[in-house]
Amino acid sequence: MRIRLLVAFWMAVFLCACGSPGPGNFEKFTANENGVRQLKAYVQDESNSMDARLEAMNSLIQAGWAMQTRAILDGCRDRDELAVKLTDSLISRLPGLLGEPKKLAPVRDAAFIGLNRISDDKRLAFQQRLAAWAFEGLGPGSSAEQIKKVVEPRILVSQITDLGKPGVDGAVLMIRNGFAVDKLANYVVGLKDAEADHKLMEAFKALHAIPDIVVKFTHIDVIGKIHSPEAVDHLLDLSLDENQDPDIRAAAFNAAAATLEKPEALKGDRSGVIKRLRLLLARPNPDDRWSAARYLIAIEGFSVVPEVMKALKDDGIYPRAYEDPIKTMVDFCRQVIFGKGASDAAWKVVKGFLKSPNKVHRALGIVCVKASGDPSRANLVARLTRSRKGLEDVLGEKITVGRLARNAREGLAMMGEVKAAQKAGSMTAAQARKKQFLILVNLLDTGDDYRKAVEQRFSKEKQP
Repeated sequence: MRIRLLVAFWMAVFLCACGSPGPGNFEKFTANENGVRQLKAYVQDESNSMDARLEAMNSLIQAGWAMQTRAILDGCRDRDELAVKLTDSLISRLPGLLGEPKKLAPVRDAAFIGLNRISDDKRLAFQQRLAAWAFEGLGPGSSAEQIKKVVEPRILVSQITDLGKPGVDGAVLMIRNGFAVDKLANYVVGLKDAEADHKLMEAFKALHAIPDIVVKFTHIDVIGKIHSPEAVDHLLDLSLDENQDPDIRAAAFNAAAATLEKPEALKGDRSGVIKRLRLLLARPNPDDRWSAARYLIAIEGFSVVPEVMKALKDDGIYPRAYEDPIKTMVDFCRQVIFGKGASDAAWKVVKGFLKSPNKVHRALGIVCVKASGDPSRANLVARLTRSRKGLEDVLGEKITVGRLARNAREGLAMMGEVKAAQKAGSMTAAQARKKQFLILVNLLDTGDDYRKAVEQRFSKEKQP
């Protein structure tokens, strides 16, 4: 009992000695959570002067309670004004704290908390000041050692991403030297700013040029989000680089292709992209040839068809493709030749394929006639129905030009029947589309076998 009375007595003495928080005595309240609660209440009381509230906040922060900044500011009705003045005072203190990491860290951390509580229209100036301080004295010629020496004691990577556009120059400088590449690259590309994207691409090109650097899939993912000719150029360069891992090369091409699928979004100078696609077109790889042909036509239009035809040589390499040659041709006709409709220009291209003595061109022409879905065009392939030229080295199947042409004519007739059935109401639009597709993709059968194969697949796919 006596001990309890003594404790209560000395507690009372302590509280009387401390009194209430006020200018000049705030540090006395930073020793424990009870004192912190009193300072929090003091700062959130707008009847106290702004200077005194700032002094209280600085005392808390310097004593290691920087993480309380968020909760205290969020409880202030004048949060924006207080955050602006607090962040201003904290940033001003940072240069004088270099060399004293234990004192610098809480001030810096609180400054970033304050930064994120400032309204958008006022934040930029503070981001500029923080970025200038964090990357002070660094430039494009700075070495990795210099960057580490300057940046590491000043700012955390997670804080760089709060710097907005003012942080881009510092971030790309770190990226080009291999520091926190994934985190910082995603931050920069997330700004959705063309100038920032350009700087990021310059950084990636410099990074990937470093001897023995390993290009990562995460790099490809980020670059793929930059829909610019510069980004596509670099992705195609990686896909063409035989020193890269095959999976990286494939990923790079696929990322480039995602942008090339929508060439209208590819703004700026496309000459580099065209140059690289022509390199792909000339390679003795069937997948490269078809892909390059596809995107060259998508970008340049049918004016490049003669160039594409020249590259689609009858050299027997097509069955070696990763993708099924039949699917490749069907997709090429539907998406490239007739992708914008069955125009006169598109039919002129198809007729050019059919007239060529090259088996690849003829096969492509026949498939395109069928892919048009227009029964009135069936006569375009009539003269080829008796050809015995084999297409095994084109389609990878034992089929002749003549049989492929007969398949196309019969398929178009069947498509006409489907359209009539839909018009009569005996088939829904969805069923008609499905059956027409099944007719189209079967290039190997003719006669009764063809009809049976289509009906069997159609019946099977109609089942629940």
